[in-house]
Amino acid sequence: MIFGIKQVNELIGVNESYQAPDALMKIVMNKPEREKLFHAFLDINTDVSRDWFREYFQAVQADRGEKKQDFTPQSLIDVMTAIIPAGNSYFEPAAGTGGITVTRWYQDCLKTPFWDYRPS
Repeated sequence: MIFGIKQVNELIGVNESYQAPDALMKIVMNKPEREKLFHAFLDINTDVSRDWFREYFQAVQADRGEKKQDFTPQSLIDVMTAIIPAGNSYFEPAAGTGGITVTRWYQDCLKTPFWDYRPS
């Protein structure tokens, strides 16, 4: 796990993991807070090639045992994003933590000269 559960909870300002989705939504909708959180994560780990939250939510919210719920494995994300040519549209079919979007974004970064890449 890139970030531990306790570490993520502290970074997003929650005591319990069930509070994370609401806390993250408030942070994401506030640009200064969003950028502050992003930089706090970057202070710990600068690898932006993967979705930082997939493993966290997998550990705290997936019900793998009883309901067989799971978040998309990175290996499947890598295959899905590799088969779509650069510049084409894609979507996040499972509406999870954005692992496909993050991976595709990173792959596009690597394929585009940095002076031409416009992530927005």
